[in-house]
Amino acid sequence: MRIEWRNGIVYLPALLAVLALKQHYSTASVEALRWILAPTAAFVAAVRGAPFVFEAHAGYVSRELHFVIAESCAGINFMIVVFCASIVAYTRYARTNPQRLLLLFGGLSFSYLAAIAANSIRILIALPLHLNAVSWGWWTPGRIHRLEGTVVYLTVLCLLFISSRWVVMRCVNQP
Repeated sequence: MRIEWRNGIVYLPALLAVLALKQHYSTASVEALRWILAPTAAFVAAVRGAPFVFEAHAGYVSRELHFVIAESCAGINFMIVVFCASIVAYTRYARTNPQRLLLLFGGLSFSYLAAIAANSIRILIALPLHLNAVSWGWWTPGRIHRLEGTVVYLTVLCLLFISSRWVVMRCVNQP
């Protein structure tokens, strides 16, 4: 794959957006992450039927489920991976600057929604594991939680790539 200079209109702002997100996430409190935690908590609450209430300095808490959606559940790193993958994979299909800018903002919006979806799935799977204190010898609840997160994120990333590639290829091949 060849990187073309005319795509700098996408790559430079994308890099700045990634750096800004990483900086924000590295210092953000749970209050500063409500923009991504609130929709995740709302989705999980709707599916599970158990309310999650925001508590300052803690996150979204479900007393019924004994579970907290905290800063570490924000999925900002996953959002960054999806955003970077969409920019790198699809910038070459954008022929004009307005298309490149649409890709930039569309990729950012898409990655935000993908992060909320992936985090919601991860939490919905983690809840029964947490409630039942699942562990197997060396596989502590913390290790199982990390493994489950890795599997969910990788699976969602692959599904997003396959589906978005299908959409892009259909749009590019249209007369």
